[in-house]
Amino acid sequence: MGLALGRQLAAAGHDVRIGSRDPERGRERAASIGAAFGGSHGAAIVDAEVVILAVPWRAVPDTLEALGTLDGRVLVDVTNPFRAGSSVDLLDYGDTSGAELIQSMAPDARVVKAWNHVYSAMLRHSPDFDGTTASVFVAGDDRDAKETVMALVADLGWEPVDAGELSSARYLEPLAALMTTLDRNSRGTMHALRLLRRERVGAGGPEADRTPATVPAGPPPGRRPA
Repeated sequence: MGLALGRQLAAAGHDVRIGSRDPERGRERAASIGAAFGGSHGAAIVDAEVVILAVPWRAVPDTLEALGTLDGRVLVDVTNPFRAGSSVDLLDYGDTSGAELIQSMAPDARVVKAWNHVYSAMLRHSPDFDGTTASVFVAGDDRDAKETVMALVADLGWEPVDAGELSSARYLEPLAALMTTLDRNSRGTMHALRLLRRERVGAGGPEADRTPATVPAGPPPGRRPA
């Protein structure tokens, strides 16, 4: 996920920096996608406005520790709290989400959930499906941070959808398991989501019928008055 996003962001003209536990590996990965820098996690986020967290769930605590103080930076969470060795079996954290746990582990960051429900192979291809642009759901508590991430989503050709507060990750993370299942069972077919919209009819919207309801004065149909 991280390299695929980095490659697309670099191609879109963004200054991309790749961090790794192994600085040499970070440099190699950066060179492979045309990123501006590669090295350690801490070095990679120097002067960065947005940090993308794209590691296995078990690596999240150590990665956040290696990043250090984030000082109000936007932290894009593309992870999913899957059990080790699984990409469909979510850990049960009760009435919370992985994204909310990340926010608690990095309280100085502005965490935004995005791209977690996109199967990694999709990030190596166009989000255009015969003229229909696939959607990416974006959730976060900080409005400015969320708008920043939605702009990045649009830069990469996806349709950003405001999914509300960070607590919406409680629904987005199980959605990732569904998308993984669909792709594994697809026999080569690629899947993505598109949020469809239209104005409500008869619910007070612009197209609502504003004629007052009336009740017939006569007897019900099929019955004669006594």
